[in-house]
Amino acid sequence: MLSFLKKSKSKSGGGSHLDEAPKKKGVIYRPRGIETVCPEAGYHQQQFYLSPAQALGERLKDYPLILNGSEDQPTRLQWQFAIAIEAINTLDIYPLQAVVNLHGEDKWDFHRAAYLRALVAGMGDWLNKHQVKNKRGNLIDVLSEGWAAGDSLAPAKEMFIPVSGGITEFQLCSEISQYLPKEYLHPEVYRLFLDSFAPDFQHRNPIAGAMQLAREKVVKRLSAKGIETATAIGVKSTTTNRGAGAASATITTPAPQATMPSQPDTGSVKPESQQAQQKPVAAKKPQAQKQKSTAPTVQAAKKAGIAMPERAQSEPVTHTEPPAQPATPPSELTNISLEDLVGVVRERLAEGIITANQAGAIFHGTPNGAGLIVPKGFDVIAQIMKVDMASVEAFANSHMIDAEHSFPSTIYRLHRPGRGWAKIKVGVLNSQVTAKLFPEGLEANPGIKAG
Repeated sequence: MLSFLKKSKSKSGGGSHLDEAPKKKGVIYRPRGIETVCPEAGYHQQQFYLSPAQALGERLKDYPLILNGSEDQPTRLQWQFAIAIEAINTLDIYPLQAVVNLHGEDKWDFHRAAYLRALVAGMGDWLNKHQVKNKRGNLIDVLSEGWAAGDSLAPAKEMFIPVSGGITEFQLCSEISQYLPKEYLHPEVYRLFLDSFAPDFQHRNPIAGAMQLAREKVVKRLSAKGIETATAIGVKSTTTNRGAGAASATITTPAPQATMPSQPDTGSVKPESQQAQQKPVAAKKPQAQKQKSTAPTVQAAKKAGIAMPERAQSEPVTHTEPPAQPATPPSELTNISLEDLVGVVRERLAEGIITANQAGAIFHGTPNGAGLIVPKGFDVIAQIMKVDMASVEAFANSHMIDAEHSFPSTIYRLHRPGRGWAKIKVGVLNSQVTAKLFPEGLEANPGIKAG
């Protein structure tokens, strides 16, 4: 029935498709493929992966993904399991050690956090639109009354007040976890775990990014089989324009004040000719003021999440210094040197944080020499050097990359087992940089070809 969500296993052996949810009480709820993608085994796998899945399964049972939908669709539990398993795969595309350098017992904290976050992804929206019924048909608010008496699913009643989806999902994480995430996650990983529940999470947060990518992948598998997920609450990722809305609302606020007419003279009745002359003047005032208010105020920019220069408040619009600053190359602003970059990269290569010719690596041997996968490689180097990505990109393009043999002049393809060849963007390093980064040489990856 659910063969539409099956896909071939990845290089790491992760089968990321949905299994049929158990229908009988007492059956172990277990995500299919957990053994092949989970980086941990034994007690830790049971504690941090299987135990939350079992607790979530006892709450969701066989509730449908789409209320009143057809039988040929996954249940809500199957959907959550698929995203959780896929999140472990998608997490590995991020340079985790460059974000938080973990060692020893903490090295799997990112995987534990991403799995738990993805296990409840979308549940907040789902609970805002639906309520659980008991056997008598009475609606239950599971956030305050619990799941114990739940028997079936129904639309939420009109008086039901929706709350933040992220807050609901965080509470659900606490309920299904054997131990609270704060007790076992590295402090920095826990900060990113908390941030992943926010609608405007940090764009470099690998936990939130892995969860979003996992949801998008599973949505595509459903859509490819003709199953519409737009009607499934909490399934399809929605982009919020809260920032843009706040900015536009603030910008247009002065408009009503500008349309206020000038104080009339109530002591006398003016001729129609005088009134006709005054009306155009009153109509032109708000137009002139509206044109002046096209630039957002500092308060509006903050609400919209727009980073504005501090001096934009005091300097006039016609000031010539702000336009002159962007002309300075980013590499000069951050003072990146080739020696520093080579030293940092070589150090991370020795530690295994940066890899070459491996799945997810940023360096690969190409038919034309050692290459850097871009823009991912720029991002990884920027994080380990603690500089902005634009500076690394500008410096690399001017001092490191041989443009003639790099993208877009030369197209490269990477072979993915079971999925064929896919185009990749590679910046081939010049001979000087290659000799410094890989003095022992970097052999060509047989899985990469040019053209």
